[in-house]
Amino acid sequence: MHSEAVIEQLFNLLVNGDRPAVRRFIGRVLLTGVSPDEFANDIVWPLHETLFRLHRADQIEPIAFQYSLRLLRTTIDQLQAGYAQAPRRGREVLLFGGREEIEDLGGQIASDLLEADGWEVRFGGPMVALDELLAEVHARKPAWLVLFSAHPKDVTTIREIIDTLKDIGGHPDLRIAVGGGVFNRARGLAEEMGASHSAASPKDLVELLADRSRGEARERIAIRTAPEAVQRLRKSA
Repeated sequence: MHSEAVIEQLFNLLVNGDRPAVRRFIGRVLLTGVSPDEFANDIVWPLHETLFRLHRADQIEPIAFQYSLRLLRTTIDQLQAGYAQAPRRGREVLLFGGREEIEDLGGQIASDLLEADGWEVRFGGPMVALDELLAEVHARKPAWLVLFSAHPKDVTTIREIIDTLKDIGGHPDLRIAVGGGVFNRARGLAEEMGASHSAASPKDLVELLADRSRGEARERIAIRTAPEAVQRLRKSA
């Protein structure tokens, strides 16, 4: 798949608001052997980033931007139905995004891909009031809280969430990850804010959580087997 050519063609269809043409185009690309999750990661996510950048710089007509948002949402829904589903992990992720619709789309892409990778995902869209978010974390005790945003205006809110959870404690096993455009543009921001982990894209986020999950599984195996190893040593002494 020549990603740049596909992105350019789909971009032109999106900004023109051509709904049937967009659906036909996606279907043709998928028939070439591209999987839905590859399409989401390699085509839809870069398009999402491009639209956000153009919108921020006032380099796209408002009506073209609105057409693109609605059709991008349709595209994400169309692709999600075709994702291969991994075995369930039995662990939960709470994911919240930024305040604008374009950021909400980024959070939806991340949520759909995480769910396909076996996580139980609850996607709340734009970040809710701090007290509500804290109550949800304490009630559900998720493995991960993910704050996925592209806009600099959300930095203060994310910092407040992280600081408060560290001050009052979330729960012992909670990990916090951040991701999205603002963290890509400002290197080191995630670490400076005290986030456990950061991811540049939905694909990176899926890989991050999967890697950490495998690492935790290895740790649990080591803890279980350690007493057995001690007993064997004692018997051989």
